Amino acid sequence: MGLADVLQHRLRRSRPEVSLPVFPTQNTRTAARKRRKLLREQKAAGLAVPQKVRQESDDDEEEGVALDADDIGGAYKTLVSLLADGDSDSDVGPSSQEDDSEEPASDEELDSDTDATSEEDLAAEASREKLTNGSVARSKGVTTEALDDDTAEPADAQTSASEDESEDGAAEESPAPDPDSRTANEKRDGGSTFETLATDTVQLHLERVLTEDEVASLAPGSRPLHPAPKAVQSEVGRIWPEAQLLASDDVRLPAFPPSTSLASYGIKERLVTRWRTVQGATAGAELASGCQAGLFALLSSQADILHTARPYPTSADPAVPDPELDAILLHILQHCASNADRIRKNNERLKTNPELDPPRDQGFTRPTVLLLLPMRNMALRAVQRLAELALAGAPTDSVQHRARLLEEFEVEEGFAAPQAAALARKPLEHRALFSGNTDDHFRLGVRLMRGTVKLYADFHTADVIVASPLALATKLTDPADREGADFLSSLELVVMDRADVVLMQNWEHAVTVFKALNAAPRQQHDVDIMRVREWQLAGRARHYRQTVVLSSLAAPEMGALMRRCAACHAGALRLEARGAGGVLARVLPQLRQEFERLPRCAPAEEPDLRFQHFKESVWPRVKENGRGGGQLIYVPAYFDFVRVRNFLRAEDASLLLLSEYTDSGDAARARAYFRQGRRKILLYTERAQFYNRGRTPGIQDAVFYQLPTHPQFYEEILNQVQESEVGGLPTITVLFSTLDALRLERVVGRQRAARMLKPSSNSTFLFC
Repeated sequence: MGLADVLQHRLRRSRPEVSLPVFPTQNTRTAARKRRKLLREQKAAGLAVPQKVRQESDDDEEEGVALDADDIGGAYKTLVSLLADGDSDSDVGPSSQEDDSEEPASDEELDSDTDATSEEDLAAEASREKLTNGSVARSKGVTTEALDDDTAEPADAQTSASEDESEDGAAEESPAPDPDSRTANEKRDGGSTFETLATDTVQLHLERVLTEDEVASLAPGSRPLHPAPKAVQSEVGRIWPEAQLLASDDVRLPAFPPSTSLASYGIKERLVTRWRTVQGATAGAELASGCQAGLFALLSSQADILHTARPYPTSADPAVPDPELDAILLHILQHCASNADRIRKNNERLKTNPELDPPRDQGFTRPTVLLLLPMRNMALRAVQRLAELALAGAPTDSVQHRARLLEEFEVEEGFAAPQAAALARKPLEHRALFSGNTDDHFRLGVRLMRGTVKLYADFHTADVIVASPLALATKLTDPADREGADFLSSLELVVMDRADVVLMQNWEHAVTVFKALNAAPRQQHDVDIMRVREWQLAGRARHYRQTVVLSSLAAPEMGALMRRCAACHAGALRLEARGAGGVLARVLPQLRQEFERLPRCAPAEEPDLRFQHFKESVWPRVKENGRGGGQLIYVPAYFDFVRVRNFLRAEDASLLLLSEYTDSGDAARARAYFRQGRRKILLYTERAQFYNRGRTPGIQDAVFYQLPTHPQFYEEILNQVQESEVGGLPTITVLFSTLDALRLERVVGRQRAARMLKPSSNSTFLFC
C-alpha cells in the first residue's frame, strides 16, 4: 500500500465527506515514466502497441505540461489542513526572524561521495536480505577506515542534507536484526526495503506505528508517574543523592547501574571515536562520571524527561567539563547522525532503483533538534562544545562563522574587568552562572556538514536550533512573519537546560515556545511530500518528540509544562531531588521564625487569599512592630510585588522599592536609606536577589510574602538580620499554602514539611 492509499484510507475513516487531493508529484511521474518506458521497449522490439498504452502515454504528456508549482503547493496545503486538523499544539500567530540570525544556504556545501560504499553498507545490506527472507542470522561487525562524512537534507532540502550531513564512518559491530524486533511498518510490509538498523534506538522510536487507543492514552494528564523499583532507586540515590526516579507505566526503564560504555547504547562508531578524543576516555569506559552515565541512560530511553536534580555549576571556566551537558550534546549528535545516515542510504537506493516507492524518512522541514538555553554565556559554551564533539581532530577553521559567534556571545573587553570585580564577592554558583555575556535574547541555527559545522545557518536549513525562550517567543509573536513557526514543525528532540534560570526570567516565554512545537507548517519548504513521515502528515508529531527539561530544582510550572506539552509514546520519566534537611540549620542568628499556613483553596483563588491575609493579619503587626524601621518584605512574584506596593502606598508607608528593574545606582541608594533608617520598609523581589545577590544591611524583621523558589535565598537573608534596637528576638514571618509544598520542603526539610501541610487546627508553626 502506497502513501497515497494509506492517507486516502485514513481520511475516509475520519472525514468521509472529504476526498484526498490529487498530488501531481512523484507517484504520478513514476507511473507515467513506467508507461513511456514500456512503450519504447515495445516499439524497439517491433511489437504492436495496444491502443490503451498509447492513449495513456499521450495523456501523461498532456498532463505533464499542465503540472506547475501552484497545483502542487495547493494540494499540499489541503492535505496538511485535512490530516492535521485539530492535532497541532497551538495556533501561534505569524512571526519573523532577525536578519542577523538568517543567512541563505551556502552553495559550497560538501556532498558525500555517493559512489563510495563501505563494508558497513555491504554488511547491513546482507542483514536486510536475510531479514526479508525470514532467516535469522547474526552478522559480525566489520571495521573499516572511516569515510569522514558528517551530515544530511530532504529530497530538495532534506534529501541533499543526507549527502552533506551523514557520516559514513566505520562499520559498527552490532547483531543482525531479529525478526521479532521489527517495527510495525516492517511487519506490515513484510520487511523494509530501506535502511532500518535494529540497534538504532532513534529510528526504532520514529518508526513505531501507534494505534488509536495508544494515541488516546497519551492525552495530557493521562499518564500518572510511579516510583521506580527499589533496586533502581538505590542506584539512582548513589548517582544523585536524595533524588527519586518516577516513571510512567509505558516507559522502558534503562538498566541501573548504567553502563559506562557507549557501544552498549548503539552510538555511531565515528561519534564514539571523537568522544574518546575529546574526553580522553578509554574504550568501554567512555562515560566517566556517574551522573553523566545515568543521564545518558535516561536520554537513550527516548522518553520525556524532567530532570530537577541537575547540580548547580561550580566554575565559570569553559575548560572545566560539565559532564551532564556533554551527555546532552552527545545525545543530540547521535540523533542528527541517525537521521542523516537513514536519509543518505535511502537516497542511494533510490538512485540505484528509481522505481522503488519513496521511503518515509523526513519531516516538513529539516531542523529536528531544539536546544533552549537562558543566556548567551551558556549558549556559547554549548555550541563550542557541540562543535568540538562533532569535529574532534578536524582543522581549526572547520567551524564556519566562529569569529562572529565569539564577537556576539563573549563579553566586551571594556566591561569584563568591572564585572569580574563585582562577581568576585558573590557566591560560587552565582559567579558560575553569571560570568560572561548574560544577555537573554539570541537564536542561531547550526548545520552539521561533512567535516564542517556551519553556524548562523538559516533555520530551515539547520539541523540544530540554539535559542533562548525570549528570542523564539519574540519571533513567534511577530505578525510580520508569514512563515510563523514552520521551522519548529518537525522537531523530534527538544532540550531546555537550566530551566530554573528560565523560571527567574519569564516562564511564559517558554510556554509560548512549547505550544508552537510541531504545528502544521503554513508553507511548503522544498520538501518531497511523498517522503514525509506518515505520522507527521497525521498531526501526531508531538507523540514522537522527546522533550527534556533540566533544572536544579523542581517547580510546579515545570511539571505543568511537561503534562500539557510532552506526550512522547516512549513514556515519561521524572528525576526529582528531595530536600531532606532543608536550610534551617544553616541560619546563624537566633531568630523567631513563624510559619503561617493559609487556608486551602483553589489554585486560581490562592493569590487573592494570600493578599487578603497579608492586609488583615500581617500588615497590622508590621505597622505596630516596625516603627523603629528595618522591616524587609520579600515578594517572589512581580505581580504580587506591584499589588503590595500599591497597597503600602495607599497606607502612606515609609517605603523603599528594590526590584530587578532598579538600576545599580538607585539600588545602592535604597540600601543606604534603609540601613540609616530614613525609610522604614524595604519591598524586595526575588529576582533582584537572584540577579544581584547583594547584601542588605539594616534588616531587623522580615516578612516572606511567599517562600523563595531558591532555598539559599532564605538562608542568605536571615543571616543578614541584625538584633532589634528595642530588644527581643527579631521576628521572621513566612506565609505558605499547600501549593508551596516544594518550596517549603526545600526550606524546612521533607519530614517537617509533611507535618506542616497536614490539615489540622494548628496553622502556625514556630522555629527559634
